Amino acid sequence: MRNENFDGMNTSRNLVNTLFAAALRDGLSSTFGRIPSAAKFADAFNLRAHGTSTITRETARKWLRGDAIPEIGKMRVLIHWLNLDPKAFLQPLTSDRDHASAVNDELIQSDRASVRDKLITILQLLDENAMETLYLTAMAIQDLKKKRNKVEPATQRP
Repeated sequence: MRNENFDGMNTSRNLVNTLFAAALRDGLSSTFGRIPSAAKFADAFNLRAHGTSTITRETARKWLRGDAIPEIGKMRVLIHWLNLDPKAFLQPLTSDRDHASAVNDELIQSDRASVRDKLITILQLLDENAMETLYLTAMAIQDLKKKRNKVEPATQRP
């Protein structure tokens, strides 16, 4: 018997992995002028990996291919080093407008308790690394909002 919640979570995780890999490759291209080899990427990352463990070439390859995403400490290093925007890979945009509309319609029709129950079910399916990544992303988004709020009023002064 298929677990539809797990299948949906797996699909979402794969999409996040794919979007993360694309954002990572873009960040590396901006920094290096091209996407470096996994070995060069791992070496460059490891020079900046203060407060977290280093990575292997294979880990670098997995990130670049979208087979995995980093844990929270490593994600921090990447976000700061490559100026990655967590929203780019954690709020997946779908090109399938019908699917996006259907999901939006379903959420609008659901009451708050139902939405809360669905979120709790999804969160229970996350492993420890995914939970850490989710937390890091939420904190990064919160920090970005705080920075924007500080900048916007300052630019409006005479």
